[in-house]
Amino acid sequence: MIYIILSAYSTVLASFSHVIGVNYPPRKPFLLRVSSKCDYCGEKLSGVHMLPIVSFIFLKGRTSCCNKPMSWSYLAVEVLAPLFVCILYKLYNFEDPFLSIHFLSFHCY
Repeated sequence: MIYIILSAYSTVLASFSHVIGVNYPPRKPFLLRVSSKCDYCGEKLSGVHMLPIVSFIFLKGRTSCCNKPMSWSYLAVEVLAPLFVCILYKLYNFEDPFLSIHFLSFHCY
């Protein structure tokens, strides 16, 4: 169950981070816009078209509005991020002393 939760959160966060990275330096006002738009024609995307991984597979790697190919980097980031997070969780279980809050707290002796 924890792997499903980790995968869902890391996929959404990775997808959002990738979009920020693609739009940086700010070529267009990214954080202030209301909804996402097609990279090619600028048409507003529906909520279904913004689902990580699912929309890429459902649309067969093409945009829904102008039928142009989407970048494979979107799919790669959305698949690899949860994979890496789950591997890190399996290896360290997020209880390693390096990652614990105890390591980050200041001790007064």
